[in-house]
Amino acid sequence: MKMEKAERMVEKLQDEGYEARLYEGYSGRGMFGRETTGVSTDAHPTTAAAVTGVRCSSDNLGLGYILY
Repeated sequence: MKMEKAERMVEKLQDEGYEARLYEGYSGRGMFGRETTGVSTDAHPTTAAAVTGVRCSSDNLGLGYILY
């Protein structure tokens, strides 16, 4: 995801009371080493999509999620 999009997502999620921060250099499943900017958050991906209006790939990070 482009940095600008990730920054907007972080802002919208934080405005709604969720923890969210940028995660630079993330390489998700099936990305074969390519890196992208992600958003680390405690918001479930479905909730994050509803809040931000953005659907994207996600992975579980144990107690949180990364959206990319």
